[in-house]
Amino acid sequence: MFLAAVGKSAQVGLHTWLPDAMEGPTPVSALIHAATMVTAGIFLIMRCFALFENSEVALIIVTIIGIITILFSSSIGMDQFDVKKIIAYSTCSQLGYMVYSCGVETYSIASFHLFNHAFFKALLFLGAGSVIHALFGDQDIRRMGNLQKLLPVTYVSMFIGSISLMGLPFLSGFYSKDVIVERGLLNFLHSMEMQMYLGYVGVIGTMIYTLRLI
Repeated sequence: MFLAAVGKSAQVGLHTWLPDAMEGPTPVSALIHAATMVTAGIFLIMRCFALFENSEVALIIVTIIGIITILFSSSIGMDQFDVKKIIAYSTCSQLGYMVYSCGVETYSIASFHLFNHAFFKALLFLGAGSVIHALFGDQDIRRMGNLQKLLPVTYVSMFIGSISLMGLPFLSGFYSKDVIVERGLLNFLHSMEMQMYLGYVGVIGTMIYTLRLI
């Protein structure tokens, strides 16, 4: 059941379909990433939590896959030049946080982050679509810059979505992401304090690729 969730929610090893899906129209990408396909696997884990909690080994596997996905996707996102692929790997990374949250038995927080992520990720994709349309289909960030004068509304919208994704205080992403990472330290079931610090490394990676995007 978890392998099905890994494939559906683009966790490490079965994640390659998600960046490739970026070839579609941007509104479709926004819908895929915000509310439909990728969230189904997370929802499956949350709804079947009683089965996972009957096996400590299963929860450890869920936690480890979530952490690896956070770090792996963040590192790839920092090296991308396609504006939509940066946001796509960001989605993989944030889904890793949700899986990680399920692994440390905080399903309500995973649901909260899933809900928050739907809003700011849809905002980022629609903003990216506006930028691509204004540049006649060009998606390479190396040929972009100084667009806040040309697209002021898009810039403000993407800036708000980006700082929420980074988890800056007083925005929704801060309240869900920070609690996920903190719960990693408080979770005595696995006795793996290192997971919290790896979670913070993932947050730093998120900040770097998001600032590149801005």
